[in-house]
Formats: sequence, C-alpha cells, structure tokens
Amino acid sequence: MKTIYRNKNGAKETFIQAYDRTLQEWDVPVESAYFDTSFGETHVLISGPEDAEPLILFHGFGFSSTMWIENIRPLSKRYRTYAVDFIGDINKSEAIRQIKNKEECASWFREILNGLNIQKAHVAGLSYGGFIALVLAIYAPQFINKMVVMSPAASFQPQSKKFSSNAFSPVSFQQPNV
Repeated sequence: MKTIYRNKNGAKETFIQAYDRTLQEWDVPVESAYFDTSFGETHVLISGPEDAEPLILFHGFGFSSTMWIENIRPLSKRYRTYAVDFIGDINKSEAIRQIKNKEECASWFREILNGLNIQKAHVAGLSYGGFIALVLAIYAPQFINKMVVMSPAASFQPQSKKFSSNAFSPVSFQQPNV
C-alpha cells in the first residue's frame, strides 16, 4: 500500500517525533501497543486500571489518538481506555491494505477487540471517529455496550457519493518546511 506521507524526506520521522513528544505530556501512564489485523498493524494507546470497563476511543480525521490528551486523565480514572489510531490515517498504525467500506471497518474493529481480548466495550468518537463509531453501531452492535459520538462527521445528513467513496481513503502528511 502506498505511504500516507507525500514527502519521503523524513516526513514520517518528523511526525513520529511529534507524536512521541505529545505522549510525554500525557497525564497518565500510557502503554503503546500494536495489534496485527488483516489491514495491517493497528497502534493503540492504553491507559487506566486494568480491571476497569473498556472504553475504545476513535480520533478525528487527520489526527491521531494523541488528540485525547486533554480528556485522558478523567476517562482513565473510570475506564481502561484504548485510544485507537485509525488505520490509514496519519498516526502510528501501519496499513498494508485500505479499509474500503463499512463492512471492512467493522471487521477491522472485531480484529482489534480480539487482539485486546475484549468481548464488549464502550465506544466514543469525535468527528470522523464519531462516524466510525456509528458505522460500528450498525455493523458490529454486539460488541458495543454504550456509545458516545461527538460531532459525528457526515452521519445524520445524506452523504455525498464523494464523501462515501473517500471516507476510508488514506490521507497524506507532508512535512512542513521549517
């Protein structure tokens, strides 16, 4: 699969360094883990008590799980949080093939839950992550306890064909000129 980084001259390394600097500001202990799926390696940030109820967090489009930095402390007090880097977006997950539709998105989610050894979880998503959460509510409801969606992108109004065809397409990150 082609890379999400348009600039091959250090763009990925620059992004990973910024990601890791953000994690240094993470307000709670965090574990960084990778899980193999049929779509590639999915990166997950794990925080909170091991015996707490699981809460899966999906980030907005063009972001990473580090966007939860301001919310992770209160969420991790009550839940075992799993901030998932959506495969094919700009983050630490490494896609080997693109998720092409809603059914494949649900399949990817089931594979993540299997890797995390979770039967059922609460799910929260912001913007594009809210869209993903709603897709999962329709295509994998048996794995969701409760769900919170915040400003879910293109979810309650009819979707254009362009949005639908691009919803699961990888994005590109270009290293800024510094």
